[in-house]
Amino acid sequence: MIAWSLVLLLLFQEAVINAEHKRTPANTRIKLKILPFLLKSREAANQLPYAIQVIFDCLYGTNTNLKLKSMAVQFVYHLCTSCTDIKMAPVGPVLLSGMTKVIADLSEESKLRGLAFVAVGRLCKLLPALAVRDIAMVQSFFDLLPKESNENKLAIQEAISLIAPAFKELTAPSLFLVEALVMSNIEASEPLRRMMALHFADVVFLPNNLSSRYCMLLATGDVSEEIRNEALQLIHSAVGLNATKPQILDKSADEKLFPSFVDMLSFIQTKAESRLSSNAKVIVGTHTLPFNAAAFEQIIIYLHMCLMYGAGELPDIESATSMKAQAPTMAVYVRQLLCNKEADTAGENAVHIYLLLIQQFLSTTRNSLVMMCLLELVAVACDQLAMQFVDKLDWLQNFMYSGQLEMREHAAELFGIVVAVGLNGPKIEHVLEKLVKNIKEKSLEIQHGSMLAVGYILQKWAASPVKKNIALTHVQEAAKSIAVLLSSRNDVLVFAACTSLGELARSLPLPLPPGELDSKDSSLATTAAVVNVLFAKLTSSQESNAIKEKAINTLAKLCVVDNSFPWRRQILEKLLDSQPKQVEINFATGDALMSAALGSKSPYNRDVWTQTEKDYLTKSLSSEESDYLPWLLEQLLKTYTISSNPLVRQCACVWLLTVVSKVGGHKAVSCQLPNIQTSFIGLLADSDELTQEIASKGLGLVYDKGDEQTKQLLINELLNTLMTGRRKIQEVTGETRIFEEGALGKAVTGDGNLSTYKELCGLASHLNQPDLIYKFMHLANHHAMWNSRKGAAFGFSIIANQARDQLEPHLSKIIPRLYRYQYDPNVKIQQAMTRVWNALVPDSNKMVDTFMQEILQDIISNLTNNMWRTRESCCLALNDFLRGRPLDGVVKELPTLWEILLRVRDDIKESVRIAAEICLLTLARVCTKMCDPNYGKVGIDAMQLVLPVILQNGVRNTLPEIRSLSLSVLVKMSKNAGPLLKPHIAVLVTALIESLSELEPQMANYFSLHAADSQDTLDKLDSARLTASKLSPMMETINLCVQYVDAEVLSELVPRMCDLIRCGVGLGTKAGCASFIISLTVHTPQELPPHAGKLLKAMLTGLTDRNATVRKCYAQAIGHLVKCAKEANVDKLFTKLKRWYMDKEGIKCGN
Repeated sequence: MIAWSLVLLLLFQEAVINAEHKRTPANTRIKLKILPFLLKSREAANQLPYAIQVIFDCLYGTNTNLKLKSMAVQFVYHLCTSCTDIKMAPVGPVLLSGMTKVIADLSEESKLRGLAFVAVGRLCKLLPALAVRDIAMVQSFFDLLPKESNENKLAIQEAISLIAPAFKELTAPSLFLVEALVMSNIEASEPLRRMMALHFADVVFLPNNLSSRYCMLLATGDVSEEIRNEALQLIHSAVGLNATKPQILDKSADEKLFPSFVDMLSFIQTKAESRLSSNAKVIVGTHTLPFNAAAFEQIIIYLHMCLMYGAGELPDIESATSMKAQAPTMAVYVRQLLCNKEADTAGENAVHIYLLLIQQFLSTTRNSLVMMCLLELVAVACDQLAMQFVDKLDWLQNFMYSGQLEMREHAAELFGIVVAVGLNGPKIEHVLEKLVKNIKEKSLEIQHGSMLAVGYILQKWAASPVKKNIALTHVQEAAKSIAVLLSSRNDVLVFAACTSLGELARSLPLPLPPGELDSKDSSLATTAAVVNVLFAKLTSSQESNAIKEKAINTLAKLCVVDNSFPWRRQILEKLLDSQPKQVEINFATGDALMSAALGSKSPYNRDVWTQTEKDYLTKSLSSEESDYLPWLLEQLLKTYTISSNPLVRQCACVWLLTVVSKVGGHKAVSCQLPNIQTSFIGLLADSDELTQEIASKGLGLVYDKGDEQTKQLLINELLNTLMTGRRKIQEVTGETRIFEEGALGKAVTGDGNLSTYKELCGLASHLNQPDLIYKFMHLANHHAMWNSRKGAAFGFSIIANQARDQLEPHLSKIIPRLYRYQYDPNVKIQQAMTRVWNALVPDSNKMVDTFMQEILQDIISNLTNNMWRTRESCCLALNDFLRGRPLDGVVKELPTLWEILLRVRDDIKESVRIAAEICLLTLARVCTKMCDPNYGKVGIDAMQLVLPVILQNGVRNTLPEIRSLSLSVLVKMSKNAGPLLKPHIAVLVTALIESLSELEPQMANYFSLHAADSQDTLDKLDSARLTASKLSPMMETINLCVQYVDAEVLSELVPRMCDLIRCGVGLGTKAGCASFIISLTVHTPQELPPHAGKLLKAMLTGLTDRNATVRKCYAQAIGHLVKCAKEANVDKLFTKLKRWYMDKEGIKCGN
């Protein structure tokens, strides 16, 4: 610290001190050399009095230049990142004034001014008070945006972004100044100013701030597409248009996502009035609007979102369906507002003002979403709001005949509500007459809008508690005119006809003659004819999915208003037999079946705008009135869920799920709950993944609704299926599908696939191998078993979170299996099991540590399973099990793991071999790590247990890959084990010396054999082989072991070495023996004499070897050994050598 202070002082300060102590400041070149180091030093940045002088000297000194000035500004950056706000607080204003002075000096280089802008931003970010005290500075930055160069524009943008968070904690009146700042720039002429104002508003203000939201709404109508899109994203960021949103709000949360509806409306109303009297107004034709169309649209939508948020739900405006689903919640809040006179704004109720804003917008622009907002607002309080539109029916009719499909639909429904609620009987008849006449027009838009309006008028009229007399002939005429269009070739008209008839039918019986269902009448003048046409559309391959879905919906609505409807049973049977392949239609069919079976209890009978489906069913299901639900359940459980056709089972599963989820409180469902559970468990074993997933969700619902006995039974069933894979026995017929389409290729004739039982029998007969069918069935059962497990996993994952206490006693069985199943080669089963694991196990590592022994025993017992996928999954599971956790408690199992894995490494299946090799490598790393002196007794036990297995089963294995891997492990273990090698040196060294020849390439022996005719060539080849063996990892390990040899080790090692010297085969082994003896004489000269005689006697046999290289190696070893041998042993050696030398015959015979 002292050193940096001196450097800064000497370089940049002419201090007022004694003359003899005065030093001249450094020149510019030295400053340029020193400054880069100051920019990297955290200590220099904290020498604030001197650091400030450095900065100002570089900026305004006598001999400064552009480079020094740039470094000075960069030094400010460095101070902002290296100093705390407490240290910087006293000098912050000084630095800020210096930077603003640089910015204000237009004669400075543009690049330097850009750096200064960013420096100001960083200073304000570190010390927010600097920005708060000088809001005018921020405004000046906005003003400079259009005037600066492109590079400096980016710098100013960065500076404003850095400054913005400083204003977050402001309170009034300072906050009003910031609001004025944003407001003045949001409508500036320069796009960059508007964009930065938008970002500034987003950062500074909370989501419920009125002024900032208003600015963002104005920006949604900006001429720049980039600004419009950014504003839209910020406005809808609270919930996200396409996000999955929770439906229940946390009302205790401090931060509100939207402002109050009344406050926001009042603010916008005030601003709108102000704009109408200024140049900001927008003139469209004869209408004067306060905002342009794009901004006005978003203002209305945002007010709708505020209204919904005030009602207690996060707004969802993604579709008309989602908005309609939230309408009952809004209805309560809107009625509260209508009754709350304190919410008046400018003398009128806030809801009425909102209605006027919507009408003002729709007078100039046709927008279906805004029309939906208007429809929803009027529909939820039609008794109080519909009368406002009675004198505007012509205005609404213009929208009914619009070119936009959605606009016509929403306007027709609003028109129907206004007519039915606001007009008396004769006037309603008059409107119906005109609409029926319009239905017969040729214009598609007029026909479509009029037909929908008729349906909505009659529905609302019939459902109204205030009865208004309308002649039956008018109703019949309207119904006939709609029914005729069911046979239209235009899908839009057919869809509208189904919608209109459905709306009519859910409030009063279809006002047509009943007719006969078996009749061929095509005039559509009877109810039976309408039902037949809808049946035809349901089963036709020519109709679109939307038409089919709407036809299903209409058929169900025909049954709900009147329990005496004559063809209710036939409709139910037809819907059951439809069995659509499309999932969306399947779910629609489930809803239709439930509603048709419930009859008058159906949720179709409710007012969708003011009553939720759940509330209505809670009330209606308490009625004792009979219905068809018991019959429907019996059909589903006894016929459809056990069908041999997979499509039928999938449909039945969807329908059963719909019934349980929506009317689970019905008496018939409660009574059949055990049978429903059994059916869902059976469907879990289905080969179709969608069926399995739906069945799992159904089981979750059954578990929720069941008693303790039912819950325990369900858990036991799932556990049994998950553990064993057994499933419910299924009756097999000729058409039963045994395999999926294409799994076994084409049939013998070339037509169709081999999938059904009949086709498999045909193949077996054609090949004259009747027993082949049994093999096919065995294979199919194997797949079915795993499908059962996968299905059980789906079900298990659903109930795991809810049934944690009940599952606790079974965890010792579940966890080991689940752990292994997560690594199944089949990705789908793997994913299903992983889902169960995640649901059941909150902390994976902790759970594995708890059940470590059970998991390992399960893996070991299945490593040699007769199914390849089990063996492979065990290898992969064991590989993961061994990594990243202490294994001190399973040391005893290491030999077993080595033995089994070395066997599995030679598996017949390639993928199993690969998995086993991966696992072996991991096991090798684990063993190498554990065989360490630092592990204490664990390391000793691991070395003692693992080494013999590797030597016996690995090094001597017939498979080259296993031998190579085993030797590699031995080398690594030996290097890491150190002193732990001592008890095993005798066994280890002899095994490694033997392997020198065993692992030598066979090609070397081949060359040696063929080079025997030329002694020189043979000597060179043997010399190369000898060099290679000395450089091998085995010899490296042998030399490592020598340092741990002592007298105790020699007593066990020498007999083994003597046997190996006499009986060893191969040049590598013999040369290795000689090399090892030489190493012993060097490292253990004191301990070796008692054993030297035995070694000399054994080494003498090598002197008579046919290979000259071997004889030479042994002779060298004897020469080294003599130094350590006793005198008597040396005398015997020389006597024998002398006799051999003098007696040639003695040399030949070796005695």
